[in-house]
Amino acid sequence: MLKRTLFFSIFFFLGALGINQITVALAQDGSETNEEIDPQLVEYCKTAECRTDLNFVLRLEDGMGLEYAPALAPPAVNDGFLIIYPGEELFIEAEKSETGPINLKLVKENTNPERTFIFKFFQSEGTDMMLSVTNPFDKMLKYQALMVLPEDGNLYETSSCAVMAGLMGFEMWPQPIFQLIIADMKFVEPTDSIVCK
Repeated sequence: MLKRTLFFSIFFFLGALGINQITVALAQDGSETNEEIDPQLVEYCKTAECRTDLNFVLRLEDGMGLEYAPALAPPAVNDGFLIIYPGEELFIEAEKSETGPINLKLVKENTNPERTFIFKFFQSEGTDMMLSVTNPFDKMLKYQALMVLPEDGNLYETSSCAVMAGLMGFEMWPQPIFQLIIADMKFVEPTDSIVCK
């Protein structure tokens, strides 16, 4: 399979109505490259737990592979929302409030399963993408999902499904996805609509 290397830093902040993409620095090359790290991301990472060990290959619809191995990437937890890349399994501890999970914190191991969400994002057959979410709490969970597609680096809203209390939920997409953003996590009553939307 042909392989191409695509390096890009995508940095997000929560806005009044959701998440706003503030910068996309894109450089494409077929071999070694000198990656320029976004100065805003470097500054942010001085006080945040940014990632330095991301490395994955995403199968694209044209049969090529997109390899992503940045020197620096945004942290998994950002002021209440999550950023997850293909191949990642995130253990997110949280406290329970009346309206939803709060004080989200990335942990290395699931040592407190009664308050730890498990998010696993991966590519399955062909180019399909799968997300599994384990909800440890006794309330049904809803959230907003946004995706970054590899072909243009833009942010798109996508459907999301409720995750039943104490259970695991699954979502699938038929196209390759470079990055998922999970935001606005909240608890809902079982009487609320659980249609994926």
